[in-house]
Amino acid sequence: MKKLILLLLSAVVMCSLLGFSSSAESVATPYYNNVARTATGFIIEDDIAEISLDYRGYRGVTQLVEISTVLSKLSASEWIEISSWLDRSTEYRNNILHTANVDSGTYRVVVEYKFYGSGGETDVINYEEQIIN
Repeated sequence: MKKLILLLLSAVVMCSLLGFSSSAESVATPYYNNVARTATGFIIEDDIAEISLDYRGYRGVTQLVEISTVLSKLSASEWIEISSWLDRSTEYRNNILHTANVDSGTYRVVVEYKFYGSGGETDVINYEEQIIN
């Protein structure tokens, strides 16, 4: 009987060390049909804004990628467009870099990725970030 109690206590301790819990929450992860991942970067250095766009789709599935990028500056509580780009690619993976000259102020970049392909519905991924220069 002592061995059984020790075994049960050992199992409880091991489960707690491993992080098992009967009340663990499940977090939903989005599933995309035509894209594996995106990575967007936005920095301002030496009065040059750099927006990096990186994506990975699926070979043989991702057929067309459209990326809309808008760089704006805050002026009297209103966003004024500074530059915009529309990139279209049939490559299933790609890296794109856009630059623009800026001065001091608050800037915002808004990016919308659209992935078309044979995997199903079009995937739309949005990104937005603000930087004070």
